[in-house]
Amino acid sequence: MDDGGADPGLAARPSAEPTDDLPALAVALTGDPGQAARLLGEVQVAARSTAVDPRTLLVERYLRQAGPGPAPPPRLPAELAPVWARLCTLPPLPRAVLVLRLHGRLTRPEVARLLDRPGPAVGRALEEAEARVAASDLEVLAVPARLPAPDPTAVDRAARTASRRRARRRDRVLLAAALVVVLLVGSAVLPGVLRRPPFVRPHGAWVHGFDLAPGGRWTVVSRLLAPDRDGLTVARDGDQRRICTVDVISSGRPLTVPDGRRTRVAGRPATLVGGPANPYLWWAVGPQSAAVVGCVDSAPPATLLELAGRVRFREVPLLLPVDLTRLEPGLQVRLVSRGERTRVVLGLPGDVRGGSPVPLYLTVPGSDGVPEEQQRRSDVRVRGLAATLIRGRNGGLALCWPVQGSSACVSGYVFRELDDLERTELLQRVERTAEAVRFAADVTRDPTWFDGRAALPG
Repeated sequence: MDDGGADPGLAARPSAEPTDDLPALAVALTGDPGQAARLLGEVQVAARSTAVDPRTLLVERYLRQAGPGPAPPPRLPAELAPVWARLCTLPPLPRAVLVLRLHGRLTRPEVARLLDRPGPAVGRALEEAEARVAASDLEVLAVPARLPAPDPTAVDRAARTASRRRARRRDRVLLAAALVVVLLVGSAVLPGVLRRPPFVRPHGAWVHGFDLAPGGRWTVVSRLLAPDRDGLTVARDGDQRRICTVDVISSGRPLTVPDGRRTRVAGRPATLVGGPANPYLWWAVGPQSAAVVGCVDSAPPATLLELAGRVRFREVPLLLPVDLTRLEPGLQVRLVSRGERTRVVLGLPGDVRGGSPVPLYLTVPGSDGVPEEQQRRSDVRVRGLAATLIRGRNGGLALCWPVQGSSACVSGYVFRELDDLERTELLQRVERTAEAVRFAADVTRDPTWFDGRAALPG
């Protein structure tokens, strides 16, 4: 089940990796205990002055500093040596994506969020890695597991070196800042010479923070909004096969500028990241917010710059055909997407009887129900209206009912078999959610819709 027709791409980074797992992740990324020790030392120092989780710091530094992979270790079994050799030929990004998916047990969207990369770019990197390594997941995991752990003494030594280097760099920055102040004070800086900062959407606010200038060859396909991501999907020249995305991410903490070729967007510093196969454009919007432009068909830099140049940062209301302020306490809105349908993804306050967390999807006009339809019931009602309950073989449920000549659906996806008690509890949650939805006067016309800041809980 998708979450709105657009790749989740960039959003909040996954939660922190336990510190005890960092050495194993460092070895899996680098394939070299010595290089892993150096990265771990740098992460120790960087973690003292930032709220960014250590796993993110480790991956950032690996991508920034990674070189050629090491030679096959001497004690590797003969059947794993070819796997290791192919793994060492991977460029840093595909290798990091593969290691995070397997070692970190992350999904593609989670990997994209951790790497601050567009979803399509991460997907292509993963496909490249899997094709070149051509081994099972167990084989790929078994190779770094046989390498020795980084020497703690070497980690401490690397931390001391990184700390001294950081202190020297800080001194240079302070000196440069002092010189800038002197120059500004010594010159007549007229009001208006300094560029006015762009509008920055508050982290977690249910309002869009940008749109595109009118005209041009870009057709809007869909929009999505999450607490930490404001996304726009467009088709180039009206061709649905030439899809590009604009994402403005807000991390709630300072962002790191990625490595790449420096350029400018609307007079502001920007970075062109990646090679010809999967480039994307990155530029800061605020200290904790950045814009990212990428295309699924590896469009040239000129196309990325053209699209980025049409981005206008301003407050744009999120309009919804539903009001969800009457939802039961604890339900959280995770994502809202608008395309051919409006879809709201809700997170349940807890698991279904100790099982996996279950997202709920509210869709207007209604979706076709859960995949692999198994059974339909028509003896259910929502607010007095005849409804249809659809059960899926995957354990999911969808409850659909008529709304103003159209339809709405609330669906819960589990992707595992449920026992009777679990199914009953999920059905009760779906029914309570459906009963709580209030609709606009005309679900087909935007002027009657609700502002997301007033219509969504929290």
